[in-house]
Amino acid sequence: MTGIYQLIVKLMYGCGLRMKEAQYIRIKDIDFGYDKIYIWDSKSLKDRTLPLPLKIKDELKIQVEKVKEIHQKDLENGYGSVYIPYALERKFPKAKFETKWQYVFPILQNGTDIRSIQELLGHKSIETTMIYTHVVKELNKGDIKSPLDF
Repeated sequence: MTGIYQLIVKLMYGCGLRMKEAQYIRIKDIDFGYDKIYIWDSKSLKDRTLPLPLKIKDELKIQVEKVKEIHQKDLENGYGSVYIPYALERKFPKAKFETKWQYVFPILQNGTDIRSIQELLGHKSIETTMIYTHVVKELNKGDIKSPLDF
C-alpha cells in the first residue's frame, strides 16, 4: 500500500479514527501549529481533539497543498464547492467555496467532473453527490502522543 491510501491508514491508526471520520476531515480540522486534529460529530456525536501524528505531519502538509491546487482548478472550472451543514450554509453561504472547508482526502478520479458523477449516481442535488466525493475543546492536553509516534 502506497501513496494517499497509506497516508489515510497511518492517520486512522495514529489517531484511532474510524473510516468515516478520516473521510470527513477538512483542511480547517488540522492544526499544524498545535499538532492537533479536530473531529466533529463523530459516531458518538461528540467532538474530539486528537494529537497529530508527527511522523505523518509533512505528508499531510503535502496532501493539503495538493487539495488546495485541485480546489483552485475546480473553482476556475466552475466547481469547487463542498457540502456544508445546513445551519452553517445559511449563515455563511459562500463557505462551501472556501479552501479551508475542502476535504483532505477527496476521492474524485482525475478528469471526472462532479456533474458526471452526479449523473452516474442518479442524484437530483449536487449537494447529495458531494457528500460521497470524499474518502475544539482544548488546544493542548498535556503530552499525549499518537501511537504512531512511539
